[in-house]
Amino acid sequence: MSDLPRRDDLGSVPSIGSALLRVGLALALVFGGLGFGLGYWQVLEAQALTNDPGNPLVQAAARNAPRGRIIDASGAEMASNVRGPSGERTRSYPEAAMAPIVGYQSLVFGTSGLERTYDAELTGL
Repeated sequence: MSDLPRRDDLGSVPSIGSALLRVGLALALVFGGLGFGLGYWQVLEAQALTNDPGNPLVQAAARNAPRGRIIDASGAEMASNVRGPSGERTRSYPEAAMAPIVGYQSLVFGTSGLERTYDAELTGL
C-alpha cells in the first residue's frame, strides 16, 4: 500500500461553502455596524449636529444673515449692519459710550449685552 493517509484520517476539512458563509457573515456585521452608525448620526443626532456652532453651514449662514438694528427710545441707532468694500456685512456701533450695554456680535467671540439678549429677534427667529 501507499504511505498516503486514508481519507477518513484527514479529519474535518472546512468546505468552501462554510468559508464563504463566514466571510458573508463578517461582511454583514461590518455593513450592519456602518448602517447603525449612519442611522445614529443622521436620525438621533441630527438636531445636535444642525445646531452645533462648529458646523460650517451654521457659520456660513450666520455670516450671511443680516442682523436687525438696535435703536434707543429716541430713535438713535445703537447698532446696525454696514457693507464693506468686499460686500461682506459687518456690525457697526456708532455710540461707543453705550458699548457695555449694547455689547457685541462676533462670529469668533459670540455675543454679549443686548446683542445676546435679543439675538433671536435680531436674527429674525
